[in-house]
Amino acid sequence: MPLSKHHVSLSHPAFRGHTDYLADEFSSKVIMLMHGKALSVIPLTVHVPLSHVPAELHARMNDADLIRILKILHGWKEYSGTRWALCGLNPHAGENGLLGREEIDFMNIIADRWRAEGLPIEGPLPADGIFQEYHHGRYRLVLSAYHDQGLAPFKALEGRAGVNCTIGLPFVRTSPDHGTAFEIAGKGVADSASFAAAFELAQASEPLWI
Repeated sequence: MPLSKHHVSLSHPAFRGHTDYLADEFSSKVIMLMHGKALSVIPLTVHVPLSHVPAELHARMNDADLIRILKILHGWKEYSGTRWALCGLNPHAGENGLLGREEIDFMNIIADRWRAEGLPIEGPLPADGIFQEYHHGRYRLVLSAYHDQGLAPFKALEGRAGVNCTIGLPFVRTSPDHGTAFEIAGKGVADSASFAAAFELAQASEPLWI
């Protein structure tokens, strides 16, 4: 079920979310996969301030465990044989360094390495153009440079069909892709569709994390 990070942090100040907490608690290398019917998103950096994103993105993209998990993902029926896209960090993917150099300094280099490993990744590409392609079904999976770059369009496009999965844990973990909405609690108007989708995915005969 959804959970209020703020209320948990009142007793556990270091808490930043399920994904980070469970990864630390079970000493696991994990990714957050936002799984949808037509589009899925992996944010390469998650609950960090925007000012920390470039350094954390560089470290994350160089992590051998990330490549290992992406290869596992590539082998799953839902994602094999599909196109994946990598979002640039900067507007217009940096415009060849005019709007930022991260794409030139490390993102292009690492993306080439991923392709050499057999991953079907295009990019880094301008994020606004990537999500426009949703309507044409070009990309099944998008790797976003930071949390809101990927999750905002994912939630807008997939709506209540979206499910949050933590890949890499020694057990199944899914949840709805939305927050707690305390303002409507107990009023009988909450939409349970995302919870139902999360529950069904957790029971799937071929769950994504195996």
